[in-house]
Amino acid sequence: MLNLLRMELRTMFRSKGIYITFTALLGVLLIALGTMKLVTTPSMKQEAAKHGMEFDADDESDAQEFLADTQTDFVSNLLFNGGLMTVLMAIIGCIAVCEDFDNGFVKNIFSCCTDKKAYVFSKLILLAVVSAAFLVLLSLCTFVLFRIFGFPNPIGDLPRLLLMFVIGWLGLISLSAQSIFFCMLTRNTILSILLSIACGLGAFDGMLDLLTGQAGIHIAEFFPSYNVLMAPYISGGSDTANNSLLALMLGGSMTVSAPALSVLVSLAWTAIYTFLAAAILKRKDIC
Repeated sequence: MLNLLRMELRTMFRSKGIYITFTALLGVLLIALGTMKLVTTPSMKQEAAKHGMEFDADDESDAQEFLADTQTDFVSNLLFNGGLMTVLMAIIGCIAVCEDFDNGFVKNIFSCCTDKKAYVFSKLILLAVVSAAFLVLLSLCTFVLFRIFGFPNPIGDLPRLLLMFVIGWLGLISLSAQSIFFCMLTRNTILSILLSIACGLGAFDGMLDLLTGQAGIHIAEFFPSYNVLMAPYISGGSDTANNSLLALMLGGSMTVSAPALSVLVSLAWTAIYTFLAAAILKRKDIC
């Protein structure tokens, strides 16, 4: 399994796609912070107005909200609350797994490694490493850019930031296991990505929670997507999340679960999806 994992890591980090993706995300981050710098700096704002740019009350409101947030709040909204990491890891995970079947490379793998569970575990560890790398690098780039642009926003509560990373990362691992399961089930890259994104953004558990909520029973917190989208709130934001993606989808506030429950839910779903993916791989032809 270690040889298989080393091969997976070498293949992933030698590919240009992962670096192009990171560069594109960094570009989006630069544009977002550059825009906020323009809106929050009176001299730059006046100069831009002279050149024909128009600013309305909404722009002013967004600027005030931005300045009132901490850097930790910005990072949490960027990575978790808006679903960026969920969509990113769904695409990377499904491509990394389904590509082996599309190009027939998986046959070469199983000619050397007959343990199909090891293949599933190696893919899961690979995606865990990739998600951790994106979380750390994007967060560090954000903090550095805040200093470069000279924003007055404080860093915020560092223990809460670390707890948010742990909860969100474990949630991303469970969603990666879900993506591997969809890939084993469908062997189709596009379909697996669509299913992973839909479930990862809470479409399935959100609808179930909406139905069971009519009886006063809320079950969204027992699904993996909840732990990623709600990580900023679970780590100590508030008891309810009115501005989370799930809350906006369901048209109300979401109850925030305890951190310990979120960790247990993520570990449980990771184990379930890994077992199911390995079971399907054993029973289904690899070609």
